[in-house]
Amino acid sequence: MKNFMEESIAEIRETIREEKVILSINEDIKSIVLAVLLHKAIGDQLVGLFINNGLLRKSEPEETTNVLSQRFNMNITTLDEQASFFENLNEIEIDEEKELAVENQLVNIVQREVSQLKTIKWYASNALYGDKDDAKDLFHQSSMLGLKELKPLCWLYRQEVEELGRHLRVPDYILGKQPITLVGLAGKVKGKVTEERIHVLRESEAILRFEVFQAGLEYQLEQFYTVLLQPEWDFSGEQWTYPILVKMIEKINSTQMMRAKIPDNVLDRIARRIGNEVPKVSNVYYDITVDPAVDS
Repeated sequence: MKNFMEESIAEIRETIREEKVILSINEDIKSIVLAVLLHKAIGDQLVGLFINNGLLRKSEPEETTNVLSQRFNMNITTLDEQASFFENLNEIEIDEEKELAVENQLVNIVQREVSQLKTIKWYASNALYGDKDDAKDLFHQSSMLGLKELKPLCWLYRQEVEELGRHLRVPDYILGKQPITLVGLAGKVKGKVTEERIHVLRESEAILRFEVFQAGLEYQLEQFYTVLLQPEWDFSGEQWTYPILVKMIEKINSTQMMRAKIPDNVLDRIARRIGNEVPKVSNVYYDITVDPAVDS
């Protein structure tokens, strides 16, 4: 991987020469590793764009931009686009439509920024080897942006991207983050996506994450996250309340996973904290599904 890093840097420099590259940066590790790789290769010729869509996990916007600007001295343009994403998601309940709404808004914002920056010639894609046959290329080979496409990671798997990140000195707390899709927390909300519902889910997920690390379970678990279920009407309080589903999964082998065997005291603490500290949470459930094929 060290050879790959050095060869990629040389190839990027040879390909780009004096031109500029725009990269839409998000909180996922492949995006962060690509940003560091490009910056190492071409420095300020990289135009890094971090779009805060309001759907990220707690502290993730600050965590991502801080590590890039402070540790790697990158110039990152941060755009607060939370209002526009929630407006696009208004009244949408179907997961596939949520994904389309988020993708469309992301494309609109990047197109707007490219139109204002006349010197941009390249768009950097963080597509990996497993994505190369995926029809969902947001920018359709960058033709929608009128730019040439750069795909430095297209022959790597996710685990190899993590290894590359270590050679680039990306911190372990970034490389060890839970994967998240483009729609962020919206993908874990059942039903409509609102700012209140995202807030409830975000705070619940932050408590789960803290308690997992506090108990030293992060290496035992393949995945751990919370899901906000359909709201329930609380007749006593005369308000809508939210049930939270906690999911923690262990890997059995390369093709099978199962629910994690978590000590009761840890589960009790997670449930108690979410119920007491997050407003409007009615119940906390633990998913004990044996074969979560959809999450594998």
